[in-house]
Amino acid sequence: MSDSRAMTLTAADRIEIHEVLARYAWSLDTGDEDGFISCFTPDAELAWEAFQEPGTWRGHEALRRFIAWFRAQPQSAGRQHHVSNIIVEPVPQGARARSYVLVALAVGDGPHRLHVMGYYEDELVRDGGT
Repeated sequence: MSDSRAMTLTAADRIEIHEVLARYAWSLDTGDEDGFISCFTPDAELAWEAFQEPGTWRGHEALRRFIAWFRAQPQSAGRQHHVSNIIVEPVPQGARARSYVLVALAVGDGPHRLHVMGYYEDELVRDGGT
């Protein structure tokens, strides 16, 4: 159901949102700390409900600690996040995106295996024109 107070999203806005979700996954998997941080506003909150270490990280410094922790996990090497079925909806403060995520892990010299199936729920706002 649409909210009459919601902002209008252009096709360019929707593409930019897809790009943010892709940059998030790539930077997380490759350890690109600055790329990861650039996906979030300075006051952002990341709620991690995964089985390893649930928690909430608020602000850029906390997000830097999160990515350091994430990259230190033993299964970090060869991890690939695949984000799909992205639904973007306008809301009064910006946009909301919901998407599925599959995480594949490299296992020795063998094929990748499915490690996690889940979903993202993101709230997005404009910050400095992006």
